[in-house]
Amino acid sequence: MRDVEIVTQTKSDLTTLSDVKDYLGITTSDEDDQLEVLITAVSDFIKNETNQQIVETEYKEKIDGEYTESIVLSQKPIISVESLTIDNEEETDYYIYKDIGVVKRESIGFDIWPDRSPKYRFPEGKQNIVIEYTAGYEEIPLDIQKAVWDIIQSTRESKQYAGLDKYSIGDESMTFSKGLVPSEAMDTIMNYKSVV
Repeated sequence: MRDVEIVTQTKSDLTTLSDVKDYLGITTSDEDDQLEVLITAVSDFIKNETNQQIVETEYKEKIDGEYTESIVLSQKPIISVESLTIDNEEETDYYIYKDIGVVKRESIGFDIWPDRSPKYRFPEGKQNIVIEYTAGYEEIPLDIQKAVWDIIQSTRESKQYAGLDKYSIGDESMTFSKGLVPSEAMDTIMNYKSVV
């Protein structure tokens, strides 16, 4: 079991209004409010589908130790690890596989059977491993931005707002479902899906 807390997140949307307007060839500000709502709705949809925040975010994650050599964090890629505590003690002997979001114990203090050494594994316990780290992308990958743009374009082209479960311009809120999301955009989104 794990508990993931977002400590700080400076931005939430996966693209900007100006980039969406450039992609769609919109030169006026008449639709800015609607586009802003669509950007947030599509960004939230993608985050929910991938179980990833994607934007640079600081986390505090508490994980059950299972006597494994490594643990997979819920968010990736890892930008930095601020602290790692095991059973309330600061740990400094670990290695980070940033791209895949994995933290592995360093193999120190072992002899003939390194895989049996307690120093080589994360000990068993209920949320006894606490990691404070920063993960996500400082610059949102272009393929994810393009997925946002394509979904917005598809939504605007459909008179029924394809892919929308809920839409309210007055309250500026929308909720997306898979619906008629373009298949290329959905393929891109699935490439970022978390395995945790």
